Amino acid sequence: MPKIKAIIFDMDDTLAATSALWKKAEENFLQWAGASYTEELAQQYKGMNALDIGAYIHQVTQPESLSLEQCRSQMRECLIKEYQDRVLEMPGASNLLNLLRGNFKMAIASGSPHIAIEKVINSNHWGGFFETFLTSEDVKKGKPSPDVFLATAKKLSVDPSETLVFEDSCHGAEAASRAGMTCFAVPSSEQARAQIKAHRIYNSLDEVTLQDIQHLS
Repeated sequence: MPKIKAIIFDMDDTLAATSALWKKAEENFLQWAGASYTEELAQQYKGMNALDIGAYIHQVTQPESLSLEQCRSQMRECLIKEYQDRVLEMPGASNLLNLLRGNFKMAIASGSPHIAIEKVINSNHWGGFFETFLTSEDVKKGKPSPDVFLATAKKLSVDPSETLVFEDSCHGAEAASRAGMTCFAVPSSEQARAQIKAHRIYNSLDEVTLQDIQHLS
């Protein structure tokens, strides 16, 4: 395996504790669309961006009075409204970023909109860690397609085979695999833990060591 030169982090439920924000946004959107939130439904779109969630819900519920674009934009608006206050980090996130600083190029590739990513980076003082960040809204297809990871690697000027991804969702891990990247996962649910396909699975970012990454090469 080639030496790892870059690390790409998913943001939501990987670096930042945003599950409650997303759930609230999804509940509000589904109520607006005349449907109800369930955990079973949420697992089907976990890891997708807001626009793709809106499209998925439109496909599943087929509301007669709402267009596809209305559902896409409304889900995105519901999500952005939730990113008003400081978003706390996941356990071990800042410690891991400090551990990796200077050893690898680092970036964020998230399904959240730009404004949400910027909010998380600024509120946790993470600006100095990342060379760039992308949202899957910037590319043709969101996760589980590999587009956002491939675009991020290109911006970092690294080969996908030299890239490690940190993810929490099955869709995200699938996207990393399809990009030809190594994936470490901290699953955000028991269902994800049972189904996620990653090179290594952790209970928390606190468990990750520099040696874990160095031993990949």
